[in-house]
Amino acid sequence: MKKTVSSILLFLGLSPYIRWKPTGKSYSRKGTFTNPILPSGADPYSTYYKGYYYYTHTLGNRLVLWKTKTLADLKNSPKKTIWKAPKNTNYSAGIWAPEFHIINGMYISLQTMAIIIIIECMF
Repeated sequence: MKKTVSSILLFLGLSPYIRWKPTGKSYSRKGTFTNPILPSGADPYSTYYKGYYYYTHTLGNRLVLWKTKTLADLKNSPKKTIWKAPKNTNYSAGIWAPEFHIINGMYISLQTMAIIIIIECMF
């Protein structure tokens, strides 16, 4: 550990004296990639419970859960909006990286805005 930290500090200390020479080569790929599972979905989170995966991801102003037997079939799985942020609040569009847990049989959703939502009935 000390050796790794020392190496990083040495590199950072010498970095102003290192000159990087561009090679002129481009490493970008041509073409595009289309996600086969969902068209978008930053900060994905899923949990498995009683034969189903429950999945969510960042949507900005709401919490949506998908319920599926297999994560590969998310785009065809039922989804349900379980909570919408109230309009004109500090967190109206700042919901990101939601998590969803099942603790003692209760569905619990956690968000970055420090609100815990207990969902009684999902699907």
